[in-house]
Amino acid sequence: MQTIRIYYQCKAGHRLTQDYEVHPDANNKIGFDDIFRMEGEQKIRQYDEGRQGCQCGERFVKVRHLKATSNSNNRKCTASCKNAQSEECDCSCNGANHGIAHKPAQQQPQLLAEEVQG
Repeated sequence: MQTIRIYYQCKAGHRLTQDYEVHPDANNKIGFDDIFRMEGEQKIRQYDEGRQGCQCGERFVKVRHLKATSNSNNRKCTASCKNAQSEECDCSCNGANHGIAHKPAQQQPQLLAEEVQG
């Protein structure tokens, strides 16, 4: 199992970030039912959540996933990473803190990598 971070943006410009678990089948294939997150006992598929749209009523027009790149320049993770609006991360957190400010408030995690200085 792996976890991926998906970035959504609606037509009105609102952003949402969610983490999903990926569960490929025995042949390592991934279908609609294999990417989901759990909310208590409820299984929420990424496919359904993406089609559901934003809380403002607009549909999501951009759906992307995190692409962590190497930190070859030894760039420190900062608040700009936590508030990121792009899907590419090239700092020291290697994607752990990237875009988490756009997660729903009840899902805001503690910073996963290092203390982010703003």
